[in-house]
Amino acid sequence: MKRANLVWVAIVVGLTFSCGGGGGGGDGGGQLPSGVEPPLTILPTYNFEIGEMLENIDFFVDVGGQLDITIEFGNTLFGNVDLNVVSPSNVTFLSYVTDVGSSIRVTVRDSQSALSGTYVLNVTSAVNAGVGDSPTSGGFDVVAPGETVSVNFTGNGVELSLDGAAAIPFTWEEYEDLLDNPLAETWQRRSSLAGATFGFVFDLMFEIADQLDGLELTLSTNPTVETCDMFPSSPPPGVLAQGESVFTRLSSGDELSPGDAFDWQFTNCWDSSSYDLIDGGAQFSNYIEELDANNTLTRIGFAPVGNTYGGIDFFELRISETMENQGVFTIDPTAVITVRGGFWMLLSQP
Repeated sequence: MKRANLVWVAIVVGLTFSCGGGGGGGDGGGQLPSGVEPPLTILPTYNFEIGEMLENIDFFVDVGGQLDITIEFGNTLFGNVDLNVVSPSNVTFLSYVTDVGSSIRVTVRDSQSALSGTYVLNVTSAVNAGVGDSPTSGGFDVVAPGETVSVNFTGNGVELSLDGAAAIPFTWEEYEDLLDNPLAETWQRRSSLAGATFGFVFDLMFEIADQLDGLELTLSTNPTVETCDMFPSSPPPGVLAQGESVFTRLSSGDELSPGDAFDWQFTNCWDSSSYDLIDGGAQFSNYIEELDANNTLTRIGFAPVGNTYGGIDFFELRISETMENQGVFTIDPTAVITVRGGFWMLLSQP
């Protein structure tokens, strides 16, 4: 499961995004006295929110047909993210904080029954983490019927406590390994799964944010097609030697505009660094971009507005782990992650 990125911290080192000036919402960009639009300004800090889609569409993750996980967003996940802004086209996510009060409800259906059940993850102390790094402070409670597990992050790892008992320290590797350890206590495995699920949501959020820089370059009549890595030898049965991803703006018009929608499809898209194979796709709807009178970006993302549907929908997005043996690649069926449903995400000026 770790190879498929179901780990606590989002593995998104070096994600960058730049926001186009086309079709901004809000005041539509202010004008200098000369009539020349001022340059786009991106702030060093934005608040973020991740919430549940309209019409009660949940977020589902299936792991190898063994774990079926449903994620419901309660009071949403919210906090702030810090950026290094070199220029509007050179912006890097540095760190993020998930605020107290953030919560998700997780329902697990386990073919082996050990982890089955519903529990709520409540952030009890603001969680601080560098992008691509393990959290350095903060924590959350995992509340299940009859028990509460406190998960606290330290500079050296994680401390777990059951119902207020003395905390048990774990390194990060030990904490992640609890999930797949049948000899570990069930409450410890559940806490590891909670952290993995929590991190997976952030992983996907930052992956979507990484696409914001290319939105204005995508025309509805000219999809962006990118080839993926090529298998160096025999690919798995039924898999192309080299797949592709296709990113399409579905809305009409020459310029990027609020309300636009996008489609992102993968066909046998293999990553040679992780050995992961991606198939399926996602759609982004109701694009939001707002600029103030000084052309400062104040809001951006995909989210509902009033009764207008918006957010990110995943349609059988599959992440398969491949293995190589004597030049022949195969897929481990127990390590295939399938994502359905979705969530909305929004970055806004503090």
